[in-house]
Amino acid sequence: MFREPQPGKGENAPDYLLVANRDAFSPRTATLKIAGGNTQIQRMDKATAKWVAHPSESEGDTTIVRLELEDGSGELLKVVRRE
Repeated sequence: MFREPQPGKGENAPDYLLVANRDAFSPRTATLKIAGGNTQIQRMDKATAKWVAHPSESEGDTTIVRLELEDGSGELLKVVRRE
């Protein structure tokens, strides 16, 4: 997880996650539980290099994200917490 410094945005700056499948021979499903129920998840589209909305579910004060990861691949996520 990492965060890009953004002057003036303080704690509302987005977090970034790089989720990787270390298994080079099998696809995997990653399930992430992110603190904060009012959270927007975006995924970097590899073909267009643009952020696209990624489906997520809210469970109380937690956001749940499921990612299908191909063999040895990864996904870059942007986590935007809303107040």
